[in-house]
Amino acid sequence: MAPRTRLLVVDDERLMRMSLRMVLGEEGYQVDTAKSVAEAQNMLNQYPYQVLITDLVLPDGKGFDVIRYARKLNGSLESILLTGSDSPVDENEALLAGAGMVIHKPCELSSVVSATFKASTRAGLAAGQRREL
Repeated sequence: MAPRTRLLVVDDERLMRMSLRMVLGEEGYQVDTAKSVAEAQNMLNQYPYQVLITDLVLPDGKGFDVIRYARKLNGSLESILLTGSDSPVDENEALLAGAGMVIHKPCELSSVVSATFKASTRAGLAAGQRREL
């Protein structure tokens, strides 16, 4: 049996964390959650994640901070930024930090599931390519 893709969901809204944990768990992902930049960094130091899903605004920083930190630890990690902001500056900064996709809130959970599938596929391909080299 192939190992399940391990995800980290970072959002300060408990309902969003729990909803994503439930929906993505039902899709077969192994889902951990964090509610702040500091908690996310602690989790990233402990576990090897393939995909990161983070909110933009967190109580102790920004989702960009989490993405940058995660990408330093694992350059092939795929990330998705969730945001209620419609600022092109925020979206651009997310992409520069390494986000593979930006999803604007409010959104359907199915959009996040679809984006997660694409990100986990890219992460798997990247890992496979590294093994072949």
